[in-house]
Amino acid sequence: MRKVLLAMVILSALAFTGCSYSTDFVVVNISAEPVVVQYKLKAPAGPLTLSEMPAKAAASQLPVHRNGWQRLPLYQFQFDQETRVVTVSLMPGEALQVTSMFHYIGDSDPNDVAAWPIEELVFKGVNGDVTFTGDESRKSFSCASMTLYMSVYWGNPGRHLTTHSTGLAISLHVFK
Repeated sequence: MRKVLLAMVILSALAFTGCSYSTDFVVVNISAEPVVVQYKLKAPAGPLTLSEMPAKAAASQLPVHRNGWQRLPLYQFQFDQETRVVTVSLMPGEALQVTSMFHYIGDSDPNDVAAWPIEELVFKGVNGDVTFTGDESRKSFSCASMTLYMSVYWGNPGRHLTTHSTGLAISLHVFK
């Protein structure tokens, strides 16, 4: 009986871990200039948790697997513990992971909408600033795949981009 119970526990664990995934929310700078990305995290004041730490990768490497993201050392970003605002400079061709959500389905899931951890997302570039607040911060990201949503900084206002990098044909919303 113990062997049967043990086998059932192992099979159940494998079933749940086999379908497990996280969705990365990534800002990509495809302009020719650096852009400052600021985002305000929901939650009580205090230090960043490991999962809230910003991470970068080359945009050409998207989608990035878990170990491909490089968590930024403290001297490469600013964080205000009281306001929960993270500020990062993003160079051309870089991707910034601003958050990751477990089993994200999208706007159709009220739990995902309620769990969205960002209150505000701001791009500060040479052509001006763009600010997304509340639901706009979530909706500024376009679905590239089940595990990747992207918000692309183009450098020009009102542009849209279709890209075939990473082997995916995806239409992205891009902002100045």
